[in-house]
Amino acid sequence: LRRPMAAAGERRARRAYWELHGSDGGNAAPVARRGGPSRVDLERVSQRLQLERDDLESKIAETRRAFGKLARRKLVLEEEWKTLHVEQARLREDKARFQAARRSPWFQSNLLPTSDLRRVKLCVGGQLFETSEKVLKRDPNSLLAALVQSDSPIKPDEKGCYVIDRDWYLFRHILAFLRDGALPELGDAGGGQLIPNLYKEAEYYNLETLRCAIREFLDPFQLVEKSAAVPLSQLHRLEAKMLQSLRVSRAARGNQLSDYDYDNDDDDDDDDAVDGADG
Repeated sequence: LRRPMAAAGERRARRAYWELHGSDGGNAAPVARRGGPSRVDLERVSQRLQLERDDLESKIAETRRAFGKLARRKLVLEEEWKTLHVEQARLREDKARFQAARRSPWFQSNLLPTSDLRRVKLCVGGQLFETSEKVLKRDPNSLLAALVQSDSPIKPDEKGCYVIDRDWYLFRHILAFLRDGALPELGDAGGGQLIPNLYKEAEYYNLETLRCAIREFLDPFQLVEKSAAVPLSQLHRLEAKMLQSLRVSRAARGNQLSDYDYDNDDDDDDDDAVDGADG
């Protein structure tokens, strides 16, 4: 870079010299112009060349310093970019873990009361309970879930509390099951009657999830269903269908069904079934 700049400076000086003195040809001696200097001062021309060279060298040094600064700045930016890339990857991982935790049923927002969960007060057997609407809706087909629906015919009292005339001791175990999905410990089974009473109480609240959990707790290997000619699950489904059809027929026929003796009719059907089996 220095040599081309110096050659350019020499060409400019030579061109200025011939413009000042003129020339007859490429090899002719210069002829002094009228009123101009009689001879060329080569020393001054050399000084001018030296000044231009010094100026070019200073500009070259300044350009090199600026290039060095830019190179160092580039290295710093590359390191910062790598750091930012690593931090961005960590943030994506933290976001994925946080979203997975929010979807988990054990996340704190599902267990602890927050501002976006409506609180519900229940007075069961004179004992006051408080929980969230989300907990009561864990079993969507239950009476408790229907109680907090917007179109529920049952409204809370003036204190905002739902009154239920049932056993509060059993209800606390029902509420614990809806919160944590856990059954009471065997040590809390009060002479072995807690589980059967809880099973009957779950029928009143139509908590089929709790009834299934109790059946699995008492018979984890499903020995009763395997030994039965008809699986109990099928019997439960048939029972539910029969009750549903019975309710529909009663609603269709209205008050005419009030005098009908269903018990005798069921007994006659059972006698027919027994006679058919004996035959």
